[in-house]
Amino acid sequence: MKQTGMKSFLPDFLNRLPWLGKKTLIGLDIGSSSIRILEVARRDHGLALVRAETREIGGRDNSGQREEKILSALKELVKGTALDRSRVVVSFHHPEMEMRMMTLPPMTKRKLIQRIRRESKPYFSFPIEDYYLDPGPPAPVWEGGVRKMRVAVAVAPKKAVSEILQLLAKAGVRPDALVPPPSALQKLFEMSETKAEKAIGYLDIGAEHSDLLIFKGRDLVFCRKLPVAGLHFTREMTGVLMSDAGKAQLTLEEAEKLKRQIGIPGAGESVKVTETLSTSQIASMLRGPLETLVSEMDRSFRFYGELTGGEAAERVYLFGGGALLKGLAPALTQSLSVEVRLGDQLDGLKIQPQLVAPEEGLAPFAVSLGAALTEGKGINLLPPEIKEAAKQSLRRGGLESAVLSAVLLFVFAYAGMKIELGNFQKRTAVARLEMSGLATELSELKTQIQAHNLIAREPYWDDVLQEISRLIPGGIYLTEMAWSGGKMVLKGIIVSKEKQAALSEFISGLEQGGLNRVKLVTTKEREDKVTSEFELEALLDSFSDGA
Repeated sequence: MKQTGMKSFLPDFLNRLPWLGKKTLIGLDIGSSSIRILEVARRDHGLALVRAETREIGGRDNSGQREEKILSALKELVKGTALDRSRVVVSFHHPEMEMRMMTLPPMTKRKLIQRIRRESKPYFSFPIEDYYLDPGPPAPVWEGGVRKMRVAVAVAPKKAVSEILQLLAKAGVRPDALVPPPSALQKLFEMSETKAEKAIGYLDIGAEHSDLLIFKGRDLVFCRKLPVAGLHFTREMTGVLMSDAGKAQLTLEEAEKLKRQIGIPGAGESVKVTETLSTSQIASMLRGPLETLVSEMDRSFRFYGELTGGEAAERVYLFGGGALLKGLAPALTQSLSVEVRLGDQLDGLKIQPQLVAPEEGLAPFAVSLGAALTEGKGINLLPPEIKEAAKQSLRRGGLESAVLSAVLLFVFAYAGMKIELGNFQKRTAVARLEMSGLATELSELKTQIQAHNLIAREPYWDDVLQEISRLIPGGIYLTEMAWSGGKMVLKGIIVSKEKQAALSEFISGLEQGGLNRVKLVTTKEREDKVTSEFELEALLDSFSDGA
């Protein structure tokens, strides 16, 4: 056995094990006027940023064509991407999505959710009966000598979540998590090496609203949605201006272009931009939304100061597409007396910037990067049944597959370490001895497993589950699988609008894939009137030994 052969085989073998993590991390940021995708790849030396792209979809005014534009943009962005070998986390913007910081007595997650649903009025300004709700990991705090917990809680309308999931399913995307933009920014801060001795602000300026987060130490301590964002600046620049030079009026496209080229001019500056428009006029048009943004930020900082005994923010980082407004950072610095700078989310992150940076820079990709880095515990606004189905899919290999894979993992890792010791001849000899012993053990193990299967008449679960996983079409999620007496029962939900077509495609695929006599037991519409439940039965004879 060659040394290079073992080295190349072992990482490839490890990458095939689903519980050891996916090799590519993808963050999708579905905004009001654009969709951004960012990919981070796991390399031998760590994480590497390999792709960042944007597709414009226009505003919410075009509601009739909006779904088509979102779907088309999603299909373009994920085309050629190995989604089955990637972890995909989606963040989406919605006017009724909120995230609040709460300080409460210690309690379990279930009790926390029940309490918030019973007593939502102090925390949310709208009823949340038809909202998905999920808290993040709690952080211990002390108030008046009493131990409490500070936790971020997010809510999102069930209807909006269902619509996003349907569009993602049509594009072939099955998200591992659905997170609000502030949660993605929080993850970005946590993954960086930044430690805020004083308060640090993250301001994500979207198209329709902005999110202001304040961090202290390693923790998120304040979160608020601000009612001013990029489109407010753009629309103010489309008003009619009359001057000695004549009438001036910009289109939305012209205003967006001038925002990035000219932006907010410096004080006392007046240079002609066109025959009828000067920089001083642009400054006049932008004064309204700028003053509103300054007022909302100042109000938030003062409220935070009241909570912390007068503590002020040390600096603020700008993210999002609205952060590209030229001159915004200096204008906010002057008005707030706080250092404001354009955010570089790679600053403090151990990520190699292997891609060529997009022309607009990386600040607009903060939410998509934070989403890509979101793994493990945290806020996840996916419906509970889908999260449970995802947990079951991680266990679909079964106990037999897990034991066998663990044995192989140990043996190959051990062999790899032995090969690294001594000279080439000694490594070769050791490898041969180990592989000889392994062959005997594996032969005995295989004989035992085959004997067990012959007695129990159980199917080869690796084959069954791998085949079922391959055949699940977009728009369908499995929630339960059971086997008894040679029959398999499959239960799940359908989020696709074309429910009958999706279910027929699944049944047909199962029959062609080797299952016998697949039949539909039940199907019914769920309470949300959007999704449906189903139950199927199938025979597994073709997957059993000796069948």
